[in-house]
Amino acid sequence: MASAEQIPPGGEGKIDVTFKIGTRAGKQQKTIIVATNDPAQKSVQLTVSADVKVVLNLEPTRVNFGSIQKKAKPAPQYLSLTGSDAGKVKITSIKSENRSIKIETNNKGFEGDQNKKVKVTVQPGIKVGKFREQISVNTDHESLKELSFYVYGEVIGNIEVTPKYLSFGTIEHGKPIEGKVSVKALEDAKFKVVGVQSTIPELKTEIETVKKGKEYIVHVSVQEDFAGDVLKGNLTIQTDDKEEEKIEIRIYGRKKTGPAKTGDQTLVAPQPVPPIPGQNK
Repeated sequence: MASAEQIPPGGEGKIDVTFKIGTRAGKQQKTIIVATNDPAQKSVQLTVSADVKVVLNLEPTRVNFGSIQKKAKPAPQYLSLTGSDAGKVKITSIKSENRSIKIETNNKGFEGDQNKKVKVTVQPGIKVGKFREQISVNTDHESLKELSFYVYGEVIGNIEVTPKYLSFGTIEHGKPIEGKVSVKALEDAKFKVVGVQSTIPELKTEIETVKKGKEYIVHVSVQEDFAGDVLKGNLTIQTDDKEEEKIEIRIYGRKKTGPAKTGDQTLVAPQPVPPIPGQNK
């Protein structure tokens, strides 16, 4: 935040900077660009640096289980207490809303490793689809009473979908706008695609049966007279699978913009240049 919008000749101003470190540690550096109306220096680059000392933190702050098969049992993951006060702090309790994610704590460590203070396990039977949970960890530290971390991943059911995000990239006028989504059964599973819906009115879809009960392709196209600048929405594939009745695919595309037409431009008349003192007119 600047102390004043204008600085008079010979004057000075101040810029207050707030450096939000979050969970970062060690040497940190940020750059600030200050825009001015000075024709000789239209911008000024300021560098802010700090050496962040960690008193207490959890590492890692994000536990990613990635893609998990429904019947699989992923290996547990562990977190450690880090920082200058980590050796004299104890974990007193944890808070988790998702019963399918089991959190255990041991101040002496797990598996003979005293650094493994928190154990995270994904329980069998977790619901198919993406999961994301924030876990709170309470400590007996005098000031940092609560720490937190995230657990996330995706449970894969009987159906494999490729891609999970459909991008048309840059849309050019007069060129076909087409894509496809593959939907396959995993292992011995069987299912049927019963319908497709979209939040984009200009989107047209067609279901192709590659192998009944096993594999389908959803062909997606956009009307050539699409009038918008951005194509953005969801495609919902409906199946008869009890766990994956609705599969959502995000769709995105942006129309290519050409050079502005002359008739659309605002023409500005050149301003007269004042004569230089002593120069003949």
